Amino acid sequence: MVITRIQSFFIPRVPVSVEKTAGRDVNTPKPLVLAPSLHENRNGLVHPYPLDTLDTCTSIGQIKNPTHFCNLTKNKSSLVYSKSSTPTPNSPPKTAHNNSIDIGEHDAGTPLNIGSSCPAELLGAEPYSGLTNELKYFKCYFNSHLYVILINARSVLNKLPMLRALTVIYKPPVIVITESWCHSDILDDEISLDNYTHFRCDREGGKGGGCLMYFLNELTVSQLESSTLNMPETLWVNVHLNNVTALIGCSYRAPGTFSNYETQLINTLEQLTDLQYDHKILCGDFNLPEINWDIPTGPTKFDKFLDTLDILGWKQTVTTPTRGNNVLDLIFCHNISPLSTLVGSEFPGSDHKTVMCALPIPLSSNASHTSTSQQVIYRNYSKANWALVESMLRSSKWDEYFTTDDLSRALTIFYHNSNICLDAVIPLQTLKVSPHRKSFIKPKDRKKLKKLSTSYFKHHDFGTLGLILKTLSSITQAQDFRMRKEERIAVASPARAYALTEILRKRMNRKNHSISLLIDKGRLCTNSADICELFNKTFAGNYLKPSVQLLDIHPITKMAPTPLTPNQISTVQFTYADINQTIRTLKSSKGFGTDGISSYFYKYGGPDIPLLLLKIFTMSLETQTYPDIWKTTFIMPKHKSGSKTEVSNYRPINITPIASRIMERLVKNNLIKHMLSCNIISPNQHGFLKSRSCLTCHLDFFNFVTSSRDRRQLVLVIYFDISKAFDRVDHLLLTNKLNSLGIRDPLLGWLKSFLNNRSQIVKLGSATSKPSPITSGVVQGSVIGPLLFTLYINDICACFTHGKPFIFADDLKVAYTFQRDDLGNFENVVQKELDKMAAWSSLWNLQFNLNKCGWICFGAPSIDLKLTLQSANLTRLRNVVDLGLRYSSDLTFSEQVASQTRKSRMLLGCILRNFHDNEAKLILYKTCVRPLLEYCPFIISSTRTRDKLRMESIQRYFTSKLLGYDCKEDYISRCMILKLDPLWTRRLIINLIFFFKVLHKISFSGNRDIQFAQEGSYDLRNQTSTVTTHSFKSTLRENFFTVMYSKIWNSLPLDIRTCSSVTSFKRSLYRLLHSTDYINKLFTPRTNQALIYYST
Repeated sequence: MVITRIQSFFIPRVPVSVEKTAGRDVNTPKPLVLAPSLHENRNGLVHPYPLDTLDTCTSIGQIKNPTHFCNLTKNKSSLVYSKSSTPTPNSPPKTAHNNSIDIGEHDAGTPLNIGSSCPAELLGAEPYSGLTNELKYFKCYFNSHLYVILINARSVLNKLPMLRALTVIYKPPVIVITESWCHSDILDDEISLDNYTHFRCDREGGKGGGCLMYFLNELTVSQLESSTLNMPETLWVNVHLNNVTALIGCSYRAPGTFSNYETQLINTLEQLTDLQYDHKILCGDFNLPEINWDIPTGPTKFDKFLDTLDILGWKQTVTTPTRGNNVLDLIFCHNISPLSTLVGSEFPGSDHKTVMCALPIPLSSNASHTSTSQQVIYRNYSKANWALVESMLRSSKWDEYFTTDDLSRALTIFYHNSNICLDAVIPLQTLKVSPHRKSFIKPKDRKKLKKLSTSYFKHHDFGTLGLILKTLSSITQAQDFRMRKEERIAVASPARAYALTEILRKRMNRKNHSISLLIDKGRLCTNSADICELFNKTFAGNYLKPSVQLLDIHPITKMAPTPLTPNQISTVQFTYADINQTIRTLKSSKGFGTDGISSYFYKYGGPDIPLLLLKIFTMSLETQTYPDIWKTTFIMPKHKSGSKTEVSNYRPINITPIASRIMERLVKNNLIKHMLSCNIISPNQHGFLKSRSCLTCHLDFFNFVTSSRDRRQLVLVIYFDISKAFDRVDHLLLTNKLNSLGIRDPLLGWLKSFLNNRSQIVKLGSATSKPSPITSGVVQGSVIGPLLFTLYINDICACFTHGKPFIFADDLKVAYTFQRDDLGNFENVVQKELDKMAAWSSLWNLQFNLNKCGWICFGAPSIDLKLTLQSANLTRLRNVVDLGLRYSSDLTFSEQVASQTRKSRMLLGCILRNFHDNEAKLILYKTCVRPLLEYCPFIISSTRTRDKLRMESIQRYFTSKLLGYDCKEDYISRCMILKLDPLWTRRLIINLIFFFKVLHKISFSGNRDIQFAQEGSYDLRNQTSTVTTHSFKSTLRENFFTVMYSKIWNSLPLDIRTCSSVTSFKRSLYRLLHSTDYINKLFTPRTNQALIYYST
């Protein structure tokens, strides 16, 4: 009988390193590595797992004829085998102090059932050791406890097969990964693991780095985003388990950055210590090889950091080298002592060893991901029989509805009959929505994997690992096949652009964004109902107090409003045709307001619905009553920016009933006609009005700036931000202003009813808050609200005599021109107008967000101005983000080009990696990527040539990737093959169309630089329909839209300049610009500018 050595997966004293032996042949017997029966942690605590209770988990092979036993005796250098006698029934039992363990006898003639098919990619370089044994040990020991696996991956994308295999077999509760090397154009679906929820933190502004954390779906987890825990490349996740709250963090520090990182780390540890969690764990690769964590001590520069750990009570539990001879991957714990910490083998493809840490937090035996699912009540409109709905609606009892004069009674009958029809044809259904990502593994494959995993643990056969990998590979191939099929179906559909965009949206769908945790004054809020109440309280705090609106405390409400126009509007004539047309423009959506009726019902419920609504709308206006059932709105919190755990970073969006939105749109259209016909709305206002947009605002503003700079004037621009602008509109002051604009009863009374006695309910999934009154504001999310706000601030322009204001909704900027030698007097003039602004805001109960107000000067980067607003100094801005456009004082717009190309490159990368069909990629590029490159094209046309080429490089790259690198065609030829226009050609076309619209007053513009030339007493040949050209002194002005495109317009053929409609102009322009002989003429005298883009 020969005793064969067997590699065990036991670990020695905690912490310990199970290392590979360099240069050893895989067939060479290796010494057994085992642990004492009691495991001690750094605090001397002993966990209750005697070694001999795990004999059933120790053998890798099949042990036969166990008539002899082997004792393992510990020597100074290693653990070796020694022969022992057969035990007798009277042999003393093993104690906790024994240094040996019986593993049984093996027949030399029978090979061990280890399995030569075990893949080296999964187990590491040595098939008989590595992560498999170590993970198996942790699963056997700590299957009922929470344990964390820390991996330095050095790119997680190419290691997903190993990660997926390990998670299928062992299901570790938490996987923490540093150096994920993910970036923003890598989709969450690309790095997802089945049955796991993951969170990520990618490195900004560079390659490499990054953190990634996976949690079993059985765990209740949520990401913590706090402005106080703002270390770079750091991720925090809350874990709630069995009434225990733990905060687990992951951080990566690049080598050589400790001097800057130390202060942030110390501040973070201090902040973490004060947070109300039961336990806190921080894992990661900190690159601190100079510290000896056994003591711990290190060079003098680490004294402050080490002292902070001691003072705050943080313990670092890893002392065995994790990379070479250095301890780089660390685990810091606060208020918790790990049961065990193991430094295992190197993760395949990485030079860092894997660290596993078991925590004394029991896993719930009955935990299930379904326990966290939410019930959603909905109607399946896709299978609705709308002909039946129409028939049932017509046969309902409507006699009392058409005869009653009571609005409330009419609404009750309308909703009663409507709901009866919907319930009969499209009954309400309940759907359980899990917050976790949908599994990509089908039930049949999941059952097979479970069977293989069970076989592996039962028979200890490593050959099953190869079968698991093979099964996972076939699952991935099947997933790719399904994706290809989905793309082919979408490409073949009539609305293929929409279908492919929906697929892209689905594939780009990041982890569930449901709000599961908020931090309010240091208190964690995790209950859905409590979160709703917290949002409700915060949003209600934005409104003015009712006492502010008393008539006797505000000067404006004491007097009759001063009429601003003799024209009046008192009513709106509702017609069947107008209501029907408005319904047709509704978007098909399953969403609904507090009345429970979605837009599907109004769009597809039949021709009787406009008639029924006509009765309600007419009664509502005549009685000056906005229905009470419409006054309660659902509030959906929408994240603005910053941490998602801070309630102040959300704004409320009102979900109003669809019927109310239809009526509001009809009222709004009539109000706008009245205001524009009376020239009441300021020409400086570009928001929420037909023919006005961000582009028209940018055009007027930059035309003013460039023309002023061309006259060698300095330009000062002051940017204002009104705090909670839409929420703090005073209802009485607004009513007073509407009266002064010629709005009379019953329309004025209806608008008063629309504003007053409203209430809100915050809704998150199936959870809701209590109703809360809305005491001010114009209802964000309503149709008529933006117009009411526009009218409320319409007279703000009267504050400026010397400055020229530009307004888009509540975004206001004012431009001043001055000469450098008149700086002193100019500063006084500006300050007086700022004082007028402060007085105006006080009068109308609006406050400025002074942190977002500031100024910039074009032409004098070193000038220093002392300007104040509401007694606060205005800061000088170096860069500005204005209505989606980024620029600085040099007006090169390089920041905007960099931003547009970056966003486009990220989205393009997502499309190229996640779609297989070339036609689908081409459609998505034209639908989703190219529009990002074409925002504000007249600004891009004025940029430097290198920036234009930078924009063009996105399409160059796309065409080369789509046709393959084997394609030897140049860029223009590739565009012709794919039927794409070069971006510079498209900008030329888009800008000329915009020029046509401004010239023909289709698009609004407040400047007069774009207009037809004054014709003389006679016409010269080809001079009809030309525009006025402008002289210039600077390159900045020469390249600007109004100057450049005036020349281009005049060079167009006469038949194009005289087109009568946008459609005919666009058609003729396309035909012309696809004639290459004409390109150079458009750029005269710079004939080489167009040719630059023909390079490959």
